[in-house]
Amino acid sequence: MIIDTHAHIHTDGIEPGMKARFSPESYWRTRGEVDMAIIIGMMFKSINFEIPNESIAALVDADPKRLAGFCSLYPDDPDAPNKLRHCVRDLGLIGLKLSPTFQSFYPNDPKCFPLYKACVELAIPVAFHTGSSLMSRPARIIYGDVKLIDEVAQEFPDLRIIVCHIGYSQYTDTIDLMKKQPNVYADCSICHLAGLGQDGHGQKPSVHYPYFHWVRPLLYNFCTMGDQDKLLLGTEYPSASGKNIVDALMALPGMMEKMGLPPIPQEKIDNIISENWKRLFKLTGQGRLVPALW
Repeated sequence: MIIDTHAHIHTDGIEPGMKARFSPESYWRTRGEVDMAIIIGMMFKSINFEIPNESIAALVDADPKRLAGFCSLYPDDPDAPNKLRHCVRDLGLIGLKLSPTFQSFYPNDPKCFPLYKACVELAIPVAFHTGSSLMSRPARIIYGDVKLIDEVAQEFPDLRIIVCHIGYSQYTDTIDLMKKQPNVYADCSICHLAGLGQDGHGQKPSVHYPYFHWVRPLLYNFCTMGDQDKLLLGTEYPSASGKNIVDALMALPGMMEKMGLPPIPQEKIDNIISENWKRLFKLTGQGRLVPALW
């Protein structure tokens, strides 16, 4: 089963001219072999993206065998832990998305710790947008240093952490962090920067030589991580489609051979596509996706 762990599928909180790109219909039209997607919440005043968590829950409830959702909250909100409990227990969302660069906070700031404690209490993962945020001038890159996640992982060993986009462009720091901390994972929703195909809407990528943006981090990961499979499939839809991400991953072994680089085992590619999500999530008897610890 193929699960896209990082998709932006929204009907509310989106500018009218962009709604078609973010719609569920558009996602499924370009999904390829993807069976299920996790909708990632966005609560970012700095770039005028505030997606109501209730809206995400409504989309999931309308299609529970194909969709699951992560909420988003402001970590400096004193009531954030209670709001998280509401999102999980009442709305049925299965994780938390935070973005230090867009929400202007250091992830290792103790003011965030009550929210992390609530995540542990609820047995849900937290996903961090870290690294660069090149597409938005209001974002503050200084808050997105991947190395700050190390302290969070150390302080909260039972908190399952996902570093989005392999920490683009701090790939090596992210992979070193995954090697060091057993509770840290990453999604590889960066393929739309790899020059390996057009995005879900036929737009050409801005980078046509894939080594630095895709091949290099994956090669470093497989050389460093050994038998630890901790990379999750993600699209960052609508920046890329499920079909293009899976096709690009499947093409990597041949590309490595063509470029004269060490091979990436096909088994490792297959695990990213259809197996590694099982380390953090599971399916219920009713076919709904939930955290593995539930």
